[in-house]
Order: sequence, then C-alpha cells, then structure tokens
Amino acid sequence: MKELVLSLILVSYPVSAMEKSFSAEGHSNAVQLNSESLNSKNLLLPLIDSGDYTLDQIQQCLNDGEDVNAQKEDGKTALYIVAEKGNFVACALLLKYGADVGARLNDGSTPLHLAAQNGHGEVCLLLLEKGASFNAVSGSGWTPLHIAAQNGHGEVCLLLL
Repeated sequence: MKELVLSLILVSYPVSAMEKSFSAEGHSNAVQLNSESLNSKNLLLPLIDSGDYTLDQIQQCLNDGEDVNAQKEDGKTALYIVAEKGNFVACALLLKYGADVGARLNDGSTPLHLAAQNGHGEVCLLLLEKGASFNAVSGSGWTPLHIAAQNGHGEVCLLLL
C-alpha cells in the first residue's frame, strides 16, 4: 500500500521535496523520499488529490494515522476534494475519522460550498448532518445556497433552505 501511495507522491510533489539517489543497480534516475520528507508529508492528501484511489486505500491511510485534516497551500483538505467531486462514501469515511466539516479554504469557502457549487445534494445533506453551517459565508460573501442557485442546482437549493 505504502509503495502505491509513495508512487503517487512522486508524481504529485516536486523533486525538491525529495532526494535523488543512485540505486544499487546504478540507475541514476532513481528517486527516494528522504526521511525528513517522509515524516513531513501526509500520504492521504496526495492520494485523494490524484483522483486515483480506492476506499480501501483511504481506509489504510487513516488506519496508519494519517492527518485527515492536512491541507494543501490553498487550504484544501481531503474532505474538500471528495466533496467537490461528489464522492459520498469517501466523505462519510473521512468524516468518521474526524475530518473538519467547517474547515475553510483561503477564500473562506467550506466543503459545503464546493458540494453545493457542483450540485452534489447527497454530499450536502451528509455535511449538514455532520454539522456544516448552511449559513457559512465565503470571503466573497456567498453562502452555499447562493452558489447552488448561481450554478442552477435547484434541488440543492431546496436542501439548503
């Protein structure tokens, strides 16, 4: 499992976070994560960010103690990414492990804003059931209801009323 996740990190993160090394076979293009980058990188976030994952892989990362609320530079967490994509089961799993339903991006939006923007009604309901604020206001002054309406998601609008 760790090998698959590490291969995804090699694709997702710049080589500057890694250490180039020569392998025993003399392959000069071998890349290894150094111990500092292994300790500082969360494997869950790049796995989910890649979009190429299974629920078993997410579960394994969470069982291994990965930080469910680790953030990218823009503030996105694993929950943001799966809520934006409408992956209900992955959202439920992350929430079970303590994902912060009220976390905000740098622009002030929440996972509920992203689910509403993309018309993911089931995910919106789940987030609301887990304590998401339907009145959360983004940095641009928009609530999830405003964003759902702007994007023509009438059914989601009804959920947010």
